[in-house]
Amino acid sequence: QLKVLLSTEVKGLDIYYSFDNSEPDRFYPKYTGKITPPKDATMFKVVTYKGKKQVGRIISMPIDELNKRAGKRWRLRYFVHIGYNGLHYGGWQKQPGVANVQGVLEKFLSQALKTPIAINGCGRTDAHVHASQFFFHMDVEQEWDFDLLFRLNKLLPHNIAVFDIIPVDPQRHARFDAVKRSYDYFLHTYKNP
Repeated sequence: QLKVLLSTEVKGLDIYYSFDNSEPDRFYPKYTGKITPPKDATMFKVVTYKGKKQVGRIISMPIDELNKRAGKRWRLRYFVHIGYNGLHYGGWQKQPGVANVQGVLEKFLSQALKTPIAINGCGRTDAHVHASQFFFHMDVEQEWDFDLLFRLNKLLPHNIAVFDIIPVDPQRHARFDAVKRSYDYFLHTYKNP
C-alpha cells in the first residue's frame, strides 16, 4: 500500500494536502507524518504555508505517478567532509586526461562499496588549489557494514583525507544547500622555493 512521505527544503514551513478536485490551503489537513491516499483517489495535491501566508504554489501529482516512483529503490544520501592538497590535481571537477580530486574519490568509493558511485561537490577548486573543508554528497542503495571512514582513508592517496560521513535527507544537495563559502589567498612578496 502506498505511503507518502514529505519534507520541505525550507525550514519552518507547514505542508497541507488534499486529494482529487480540491485545492489545499491552510484549512486542509496538515502533514504530520506518512500519508496513505484513499483507494479511489487519482490526484494528490500539496501546498506550503509559513504561518497564514502561502509559500510557493500548489503541487499536483497523479497517484499513478506516485505509485511508479514508490516502486523504485530507496537511496540513502550522505554528505562527506574532506580536505585535500591540490598540488598534484587539475582541480576538483572530473575531466578527461587530467588528475582530479572528484575522479580519485569516485574510484576509491566505488572500490570500497563494490558498486559504481558518483559524487557531487559543494563547489569547485582550480588546479593546484587546496581545500581544508570541502563537502560532497553521494547516494547509495544500502548502508555498509564496515568502517567506511577508516577504509577510505587507507585507500586514498596521502593528499586527500576524509574527516566525516554524515547521513542527510535525500533532498539535501552539497552545492545548492551550502550557506557559505570562504576562500583564503596567500600571496608572498618574496621568493619562496
